[in-house]
Amino acid sequence: MERGLTTLDADVASILPELTALPILTGFDASERPITVARKNPITLRHLLTHSSGLSYDAFNPTLIRWCAATGKRLDSANAASLATVETRFSSPLLYEPGTSWGYSCGIDWAGKLAERVSGTDLETYFQREILAKVDVEPGAASFWLKDHYPEQAAKGAALTIRGNGQDLHSKDPVRHMSLQDMWPGVKDCMGGQGLRATMPAYLAVLKSLLADDERLLGKEMRAMMFEPQLSAESKKALNGMRTTAPEQFAGFVGRLPAGIELDWGLGGILSMDDDDKIEGGGWGRGKGTLMWSGLFNLFWFIDRTADLCGIFGTQVIPPGDLAVEDLIVLFEKNMYEKRRAAKGTETPARL
Repeated sequence: MERGLTTLDADVASILPELTALPILTGFDASERPITVARKNPITLRHLLTHSSGLSYDAFNPTLIRWCAATGKRLDSANAASLATVETRFSSPLLYEPGTSWGYSCGIDWAGKLAERVSGTDLETYFQREILAKVDVEPGAASFWLKDHYPEQAAKGAALTIRGNGQDLHSKDPVRHMSLQDMWPGVKDCMGGQGLRATMPAYLAVLKSLLADDERLLGKEMRAMMFEPQLSAESKKALNGMRTTAPEQFAGFVGRLPAGIELDWGLGGILSMDDDDKIEGGGWGRGKGTLMWSGLFNLFWFIDRTADLCGIFGTQVIPPGDLAVEDLIVLFEKNMYEKRRAAKGTETPARL
């Protein structure tokens, strides 16, 4: 966008025709055949970045799981060819007109494909050159192809751990989700919404640059836009309404998002639209406009410009929204804010 190669609100049809050809799923007939209609609203980059395009992840959305069963779409290694690229993997229909609702989605994966097409290079090359090198992240600390290009680094990844029904943690070793190939055999694309694997310090380097507004990654205007609410009134209502309309899905959002705090979406994460002192009993200092999001394996990050603080917390535990991990994340945040308050008025340490 800063280079004038695309804009937030242009129709992406000329760049992503495969995406814009997808219909909207409206239901199923008596024989369980999907009922679809043609889309009317354009799909824009803003929609893709804010999860308001109509897309969803078919592996997690109940309606699309039903659609997969009805159409025979398989999401396992037996159908590896359909998992190889963004175009084939994320070909499920939309669930609503773009800009009229909200649902966590593969929109970021399609945004990655858009970035590749307008820049003329693959995401691995682009990330290494235009993002990671600019914040002094060494090669091997982050990659879409960690297992192939940096096997020694990949071998250091934490094993996946599962919370069982008895609340015990069960190791899934030697399955180490440090490579997209482990999840989807035969994958060929850099999946922009989930494919990158990184060390925690590497990820923190990106957060710190955005917090500092040092212009190593983005100009000041573009960086400021990341922290501005981007959703339409309809999409914002749908996001906040998930607490009651889709509580199980909302519970999978890692990190505590109290009911009294209004939410929106920036260009990169969920936005807290209130200071957390609105929480009954008091919060821990999270300021209005804090940008944050999470990951499937109970990962959580935040950037709070009001407190001049950012942080990242990670585990390799599933399922997402684990209550014990959530308590640890809250303790982590509280500790960071306490240390930040103690540091104010004195020379701030380089690392809290």
